[in-house]
Amino acid sequence: MRTQGMKYQSAHIERRLRNTYRAGWSSLDPHEDVGRVMFLEYEHTVSYDDSGYEFAHSSCVVLFTASPHFREDHGRDPSPAEVEDALHTTFGGSNCQHDYDCCGCWSSGVVDISRMDDGVWSFDISSSRNY
Repeated sequence: MRTQGMKYQSAHIERRLRNTYRAGWSSLDPHEDVGRVMFLEYEHTVSYDDSGYEFAHSSCVVLFTASPHFREDHGRDPSPAEVEDALHTTFGGSNCQHDYDCCGCWSSGVVDISRMDDGVWSFDISSSRNY
């Protein structure tokens, strides 16, 4: 199944400053506002293997705008590495708080990040369930 959407929708992105907590508790770690991304292109595909295991893949092209708070705090725009870190933090990971395995919660990873033009980034999100 393939869907398109989210075009021209925006998302706030932030990077995680410490990794004290895991998975579902990562929001308890301090985060830093890096900026916003507006989706210019978005394609989402869901597929299943022979045993019915579900996979999702999203291809994204976004326009990044630096946060005024970041500029005030650091006196500069975020570096490419800081933007990449924020994309990983915002669109990757899991919110699972179960204390057992095979719970069915989604886990995502951000891959193939590249800076295309001034402020334009592309990346893929690969997701699967914990079965």
